[in-house]
Amino acid sequence: MPLVRVGRDWLAERIVSTGVGTGVDKPYGSTGAFLWVGTGSAAHSGADNWITGTTVSGSTMESGYPIIRACNILEFRILKSTNDAVWSWRNWGVSNATVSATGSGRLLQRMVEDLGDKTCSQAWQLTACITITT
Repeated sequence: MPLVRVGRDWLAERIVSTGVGTGVDKPYGSTGAFLWVGTGSAAHSGADNWITGTTVSGSTMESGYPIIRACNILEFRILKSTNDAVWSWRNWGVSNATVSATGSGRLLQRMVEDLGDKTCSQAWQLTACITITT
């Protein structure tokens, strides 16, 4: 059964809220959301629970993110400096874990996508959007 718009809007607001919570119950808000990149290219599965690859790196949101765009598109954004995550970016995901707690949060989304090979002379910005649909 599909969601109605009021329900969809409520869910989107709760996902990126700035409400309280700890550990796996922490909201995916400005202080709880992390965007991860990894070297793995294993196919997506509904049973995925973390980013794949031998190398992964997570970052907190850029200032002002995440945001809710029109039609309940949740937008997350990070910036990786020249010396951070210098390898092949093959999958990314959004979680509510801290950088020091790799794999300890809840993975909201995982996308297998070859974004290329980041070099030490490049800073990369990654913007990820998740749509909550009716």
